Amino acid sequence: GYLYEGGLRVPLLVRWPGTLPGGRTVPFAANSIDLAPTVLAACGLPADPDADGVSLLPVLRGEAGAARDLFWHY
Repeated sequence: GYLYEGGLRVPLLVRWPGTLPGGRTVPFAANSIDLAPTVLAACGLPADPDADGVSLLPVLRGEAGAARDLFWHY
C-alpha cells in the first residue's frame, strides 16, 4: 500500500432521486467506513456509537457545517 494513492482520489457517485439534489459535486473526503453509517441513517436506523465512520447524509444534503477532516495513521 501507498499512503498517497490507492483509492484516495476515487469518486463516489450517489443517486437518490427525490431525496438528494442532483448535478452537484461535493469536494469532501469520505472513506469506506462511512458507508455503513450512511446506509443505516438513510434507513432511519441508529449507527453503532463505537463505529469509526460517520453518516455522509448531511454532506450529501448540502447541510452547512457537515464536512469534517479525515485522519488516519499508516
